[in-house]
Amino acid sequence: MTSWHWSSYAGFCSKAKQVDWIEYDGVLNAWQADQVPNARKLSSLNATDVISIVAEYFGTTAESFQTRRTASVERDIAAWMAHRRTTSTLRELSGVFGLRHPDSVSNLIRRAEAVINQSANIANQIKHLDKLLSQTENRV
Repeated sequence: MTSWHWSSYAGFCSKAKQVDWIEYDGVLNAWQADQVPNARKLSSLNATDVISIVAEYFGTTAESFQTRRTASVERDIAAWMAHRRTTSTLRELSGVFGLRHPDSVSNLIRRAEAVINQSANIANQIKHLDKLLSQTENRV
């Protein structure tokens, strides 16, 4: 720890090494099982924000992504982006996409990854969407 004298790690390991400018109990309590939802609120983007931005980018509506059994690349990308850019669980995303099971969201994500890896055009669109989401995230 001598090379990292400014690190907060020592204070989490030993009460004797705690510094006054860190709220150790607050940080630790935020990650207790009943407090995880509060800690997750630190993320400034939520799944509906991401999905709306992706839908607008592709010229469709977020509601169109809730149709089951559609082979929409845009929907797959929306699921991939929402999973990647938010703290939403697969279970939470399944509700947003009108799916019954979280594994269905995994399938959307897997299909999106396949398309992204195969198409330079889609990969460029993802970069542009990332830029849009970063700008939105900074405004929130």
